[in-house]
Amino acid sequence: MLKVDSQKLMQDKRIIREINRYRWFESEKFGYDIGFEKAADDWFVLYSLLWIRKHLARQRRKMMARRTPR
Repeated sequence: MLKVDSQKLMQDKRIIREINRYRWFESEKFGYDIGFEKAADDWFVLYSLLWIRKHLARQRRKMMARRTPR
């Protein structure tokens, strides 16, 4: 299982954007602002591994494309 370093990931602006989007959706669902900390905790449990796999795979493909001679 992949271990997630949430402090390191929080430095990525894309992660902050995803957490804020999750916060907005959940706040709308519950009818009140759930706050950034709650949203971040939930997002890391529910979505961080999927996000990492998707974005790391995309970055790997880009790196391999650059290395491949044309």
